[in-house]
Amino acid sequence: CLAQRARKICTADSIEEELGKIQNLLRENGYPDRFITKHLVARPVKPAKVTVEKKTLFLKVPFQGDAATELLKRCLDQAVTQTFPTARLQILFSTNPLLRGEGKDRLPAQTTSMCIYSFTCSCGAGYIGRTSRRLSKRIKEHIPAWLSKGEVKSIKSAILAHLVDTGHSVDPSEAFRVI
Repeated sequence: CLAQRARKICTADSIEEELGKIQNLLRENGYPDRFITKHLVARPVKPAKVTVEKKTLFLKVPFQGDAATELLKRCLDQAVTQTFPTARLQILFSTNPLLRGEGKDRLPAQTTSMCIYSFTCSCGAGYIGRTSRRLSKRIKEHIPAWLSKGEVKSIKSAILAHLVDTGHSVDPSEAFRVI
């Protein structure tokens, strides 16, 4: 209605003038006085309804075919709407994947590159390192073949220095692991 729009838009100073213009305009266009007074009278403002935002509930169920899916959805929607009016049910139908993540063979940890690894000595001492090369190559640098023969050559790693200093021997397959 024009009067309601004028009340929303106009300031308190100009509302009377605007309502007068609307009244004159309606009279000039042939509207009856009863209609004009009925629509220009201020109506009581209804308080706005306070609505609670509906919470979405997710339910994951296995897909059992189109007919069963529609029936289940209808029954659950009706039950949730009647029991919890502030909830909105979102049903997710799932199927079993045809291929699981077992498509490829697992590579041995020794062939891993770009990794962080840990070394645990038989005495409990530990070391954490990283390598961009294959782990097997890095292990050979930490525990070279000459170590098992009792020879001592250049020591280039902290693990090798520990093994030479303490005389400990370790099994590389058990002492090293990828983190």
